[in-house]
Amino acid sequence: MDKELYLDIQEQKNVEHALAYILNGREEKSIKKSLYRRYMHEIEDGKFDTLAPYIICQVFTDPNHICKLLDNHNLVFTYNDSLNIQNEALLHIGLIGFSKEYFSEKTLANMFKRTHRDISLREDSVSMYSTLVETEYLLEHFQKPKANVVAIHNALIRAGHYAEYSPEELDFSYTKDIKKCCVFWHNRLEIRLPQTSFDLMDWSKILDNCLYGYILSLFHQTTTIFGVFIDNQLTYSIEIQNNKIVQMYGKYNKDIEGAYRQSLLRWHQKYFI
Repeated sequence: MDKELYLDIQEQKNVEHALAYILNGREEKSIKKSLYRRYMHEIEDGKFDTLAPYIICQVFTDPNHICKLLDNHNLVFTYNDSLNIQNEALLHIGLIGFSKEYFSEKTLANMFKRTHRDISLREDSVSMYSTLVETEYLLEHFQKPKANVVAIHNALIRAGHYAEYSPEELDFSYTKDIKKCCVFWHNRLEIRLPQTSFDLMDWSKILDNCLYGYILSLFHQTTTIFGVFIDNQLTYSIEIQNNKIVQMYGKYNKDIEGAYRQSLLRWHQKYFI
């Protein structure tokens, strides 16, 4: 189990104490049973993911919604290696708490889907929220979207862009192997790396997406973002982490299709596989 989750590790002496900590003071038998079922289900695979149930029990109040989410064993929350798990949990809790200002708990509980795309979008949303939450831009420029993960994600993008959010200037550094991936490729493609946080902010505005939320991740080298240019025009972006493509989209987070997609997959195969 993830000991980093607990504020006071010395108080967590066994699984019973850990589960009680996750429950956050909830005494309902239905919630305890759902948490225990989740624990038994996951421990069969070798490890209990504490992050998801901890977040669920911290941010939701209705027992029916908590049980529904705990019983959804496919519901996970991603973990950013640049943060410890406690800080990661606080960011997810903060974003859900912020969303509760606009949506009911029932609506939010129904938003959590099982698709990989929703997991990726929630991670993007947390990155943007962590970037904007310390500024006045989030409250001033966030407009209530439709009740779905994609709409919230896009509303956060607009909050950053419309506010003309200007991040601190940070220089990104890369290994020689990563720099070697910047090449002129087939189908008139040119692969580039952002050199500063300002570059990434410009790319985010051009593609109308959430790249600006990855400024700290690039600075701490926990992920890598490549820009794909066609005739000197930024057209696509690719995120690579642990040599794998995490996401690869065009403007408005549209999928890359056809010959360009196949060409970029061959580029990835050559330089990362």
